[in-house]
Amino acid sequence: MSKPRIDAGHYPTRERWAESAVPFLLGLGPKDNGKPLTVPD
Repeated sequence: MSKPRIDAGHYPTRERWAESAVPFLLGLGPKDNGKPLTVPD
């Protein structure tokens, strides 16, 4: 059984992703250890 194909156009550009991901990642600390997290849109 094959997996559904996801078009790359569905994802943000790397620049747009970095604008939200970098501050989010830099804000992580020990309190976040072990938590499942998702970079916000």
